[in-house]
Amino acid sequence: MSRITLTASTAVALISASTASGLPFDPTSISGTAVLRVGNASFAPETVQSTAIVFPQVFSDALTSSYTGASAGLDYTLGSSGEMAVFEFYARDHLGEGSRDFEGFVEVDLTITTDIDTFFSLTAVNPLSPDAGVGSFVAVFNGIVASKFANRNSLFGGIGGTFPVGLCPPCNPPSDVFFREGLLPAGTYQLTIDEGGFYRGISGTNDSSVVLTLEPVPEVTTALLGLMGLSSLALWRRRG
Repeated sequence: MSRITLTASTAVALISASTASGLPFDPTSISGTAVLRVGNASFAPETVQSTAIVFPQVFSDALTSSYTGASAGLDYTLGSSGEMAVFEFYARDHLGEGSRDFEGFVEVDLTITTDIDTFFSLTAVNPLSPDAGVGSFVAVFNGIVASKFANRNSLFGGIGGTFPVGLCPPCNPPSDVFFREGLLPAGTYQLTIDEGGFYRGISGTNDSSVVLTLEPVPEVTTALLGLMGLSSLALWRRRG
């Protein structure tokens, strides 16, 4: 895997800035696991690789099954710029070819504890092909679900989920984008990403990306809300 969108110098800058006291969380509170699974469990052992997620971190790895040639890969960059934290994940799994089955999965489980009220934005991009077999992409954060799945046997072009979809055909724009933003009160939150599936007869790869940003609610905003008597909106910036 080689898809890391930050240049080397930028990545270093983000990591060095991550210790800034203004971050909306204690960096040591970030925890999680990234798992790559490949193979075909029906006739050969699966190969599984698990990696601990920490903050800050730049990670890139791929896993290939020695039995089937199936592959799965994950790149991610966790860093910050000033008070804004950026969690960027890029995943790829291999589709089948001929009559062979390919099983490739990417799984991410990340826990974030914010010390103060925070704004968030969640962006997911997944150009899943409607003819790719039976595969899926799901990202969940704070109850917000971005999902997309393909089934070549579907009567409706094979695409479903919460991503915007055009008319069938072509059903699948070159790059479907899911975006949500809002307020995140101080607390503990989970980000999960699952991509992959069972593929047969289609050669190629499926790519997706997920970017989560966290930015503290500005002090001036909460102060003004207080002066306006709107503190009941629970927008006060508070430390845990």
